[in-house]
Amino acid sequence: MQTFSNFTWNCPSQAQAISLGGTLSNVTGNFTVASTGSNTLTDAITNHTLAIGGNMTITGGTYYLGTSSSQASTLTVAGNFSQTGGTFTLSTGSSGAATMTVTGNFALSGGTLSAMTGSNVSEQLS
Repeated sequence: MQTFSNFTWNCPSQAQAISLGGTLSNVTGNFTVASTGSNTLTDAITNHTLAIGGNMTITGGTYYLGTSSSQASTLTVAGNFSQTGGTFTLSTGSSGAATMTVTGNFALSGGTLSAMTGSNVSEQLS
């Protein structure tokens, strides 16, 4: 597990799926996903919590917080959340739980935001 001050993913030439293996768990500043090319960026495949101390911004690409079928994914954003494009999914699993907590402002003006894909979906936006 690593802590980053700011973390930006901008890979317009990305041609294959990339998994960070759950190593991204704490960003003390801002977290931005700008581009994942023609593929996806996945943070973890098991129970996972990501804490962001600043703002989270999704402008493009496809980002999955977690991909496990029956585990929990949790995202806490201390600042603002803004999505203007791309796809952001808390969990691609068909069961389990996905939770997103945003302390600041929440703005969704484009793209797709989903808690989970598949059946038994439970969404909670706080």
